[in-house]
Amino acid sequence: MRRAITLVCVLGPAACGADGVLGAPCEVGSDCDDGLMCDLHQGGGSCQQPHAEDEDEFMPVPGGCALETRDDDYALGLAKAGAWANVTFVEATPAPPDRGDNTWVVDVHDQAGNPVEDLAIVVDPFMPDHAHGTTIRCDVTPADVPGRYVLAPVNLFMPGLWEVTLGLEGADGDDAIVFSFCIDP
Repeated sequence: MRRAITLVCVLGPAACGADGVLGAPCEVGSDCDDGLMCDLHQGGGSCQQPHAEDEDEFMPVPGGCALETRDDDYALGLAKAGAWANVTFVEATPAPPDRGDNTWVVDVHDQAGNPVEDLAIVVDPFMPDHAHGTTIRCDVTPADVPGRYVLAPVNLFMPGLWEVTLGLEGADGDDAIVFSFCIDP
């Protein structure tokens, strides 16, 4: 990894240490510019062009998602709590989440049950077993109900376990909620 970063930096100052560009260090997909993914290897990550991995890595686990134990059981009303926020699924298209582009509608409430408006939400889909995310940015739009947000597209482009982190930034501070879904081929 060090050699690859060194080669990128030789290309010029724009590629050296600049946030989000090809070769820049990253921890999650939203750290990289559009069209790049955060590729993690050996504890470090760098913004890279999407690339094919060894075909054997894409082979589903025998039994597929039926044997996955780390995922959430999807249902309308699925809710997760963070430090100060509660996020609840109101709608998903398709339902349950599936391979490709998904649209999610979620409600965000504080611990007292009050809807939380004016949030900045960053959506980071990530595959822990492959150590990569997606290059497709998810747009977040407030809906017509207080505390309700539309997330689209949530791009889950390949089969396997996806951890989708909703990074919330609001008046109460930062919070992170993680939903995990297994996508069958």
